Amino acid sequence: MRLSCGQNQRLLTAPSLRATPRPRLVAAPSTDPSGAEALTNGTGAALYSAAPTTGRGKVLKLLGEGCDTYNGESFEPAVKQLIAENPTAQPGSESVALGQGTWQVFYAPHIARMSSALGTKFDPIQYRLSGSMLVSNVRFSNSVIGDGWLSAGGSMCRKYDDSVEITFDRFWVDVGGDSLRADLPAGAASSILTADGLVGAIG
Repeated sequence: MRLSCGQNQRLLTAPSLRATPRPRLVAAPSTDPSGAEALTNGTGAALYSAAPTTGRGKVLKLLGEGCDTYNGESFEPAVKQLIAENPTAQPGSESVALGQGTWQVFYAPHIARMSSALGTKFDPIQYRLSGSMLVSNVRFSNSVIGDGWLSAGGSMCRKYDDSVEITFDRFWVDVGGDSLRADLPAGAASSILTADGLVGAIG
């Protein structure tokens, strides 16, 4: 998973969720991107005095131009270059330390394909890593069923030098775009007679 940290505003490389050497899920900072090759004009748009040459610079430029998960064809060459230029020698061992903070996915071709098939938009797709605890929040929007959030919580830890293991053990749904719960309250899914308990049992 290619990530850029919202706290340090750096592009870093971490392993994919499936521990494969060629990850396809990419994330970016939830704050305005910046870097050695980019300047910001105060509105979040990136300004460049010259065309970037690194994968990181090209990704930042595309983000500054407003590209997102649904412009995967624009990102693909830059993401491939970013992967090839990965500066992290042992991403599996370093991902937890480097990955602290909130991340937003900007490159996930399978999400775009699923959106088309289901007639549902998934945006934003965010991950929040605090220590080894990981929470995923995905907003959905559908013309028939409305909008809301699909969320999961669990943990992330080193599996091998080049991969991590992610385990989700709790799942919840929040109906309405403004109804997101940051995490599932303790005991909320303890009974299958509640909505949280039913979602947890299905998940």
